[in-house]
Amino acid sequence: MIVRRGSRCDTAKRDACNCLTEDRVGAYWHTALLLCGPVDGARNSVLSLAAAIEGCRSVPYVDEEKLHIVSTQAADTLMTAEGRTAFGDEREALYGGASYDPFANSVPPLESTYLGAPGVELTDSVRSMYATAGYRVPRWLSRYALDHAAIELDFMAFCLAHSSDCGPHYADVAQCFFTEHIALWMVLFAAVTTHRATNPVLEYAGLALDKFVVCESFTFRHSESDVRSLHDCAAQFVEHV
Repeated sequence: MIVRRGSRCDTAKRDACNCLTEDRVGAYWHTALLLCGPVDGARNSVLSLAAAIEGCRSVPYVDEEKLHIVSTQAADTLMTAEGRTAFGDEREALYGGASYDPFANSVPPLESTYLGAPGVELTDSVRSMYATAGYRVPRWLSRYALDHAAIELDFMAFCLAHSSDCGPHYADVAQCFFTEHIALWMVLFAAVTTHRATNPVLEYAGLALDKFVVCESFTFRHSESDVRSLHDCAAQFVEHV
């Protein structure tokens, strides 16, 4: 049984969600942990992520009932050593380790893969954004490429966590990074993860990330038509990977 907190947005009266900053930070960070963090802490991340996104805006193309069912299955799976091992094994099979191998792995976790951008150019772009905020990749993510999904999600958590105490600069950087990077590819990554996953933990990670990125799109004042177009693109993209 997953305990949830927070209140759902009144979408009839608001154009964006009224999510607490601490919940947004938690959603970014715990998704990053599910993608690359210690297997033993995955159940806590599933529970924390479920609580963090409970207040996110509901949209027609997110199946809330399925999301709740899979979150419970994921939490239950991670209660046993066998379940945690199975999660770790499939995560490795989907994303690879420090590097993605298209011949061995099935879900590329790098922004450059989805956008077809030159690796060096994209790396320079994200590195510049990280430097602007004074962000240093944490040790547990240091072996991954700078445009890896987990690092980009951790960076968003970092910026939002500093936005309250350290001034609006961090919120501005977060909005810029979301618009120029996260919004362009993360729903595609979430859709492919959901499509390829057989383990409920990874299926939940994909479903939850999909919902949360949609919520953040509204928070950062993206139009509903932009979000719908992104979902249409994701559905077509999944069919070709």
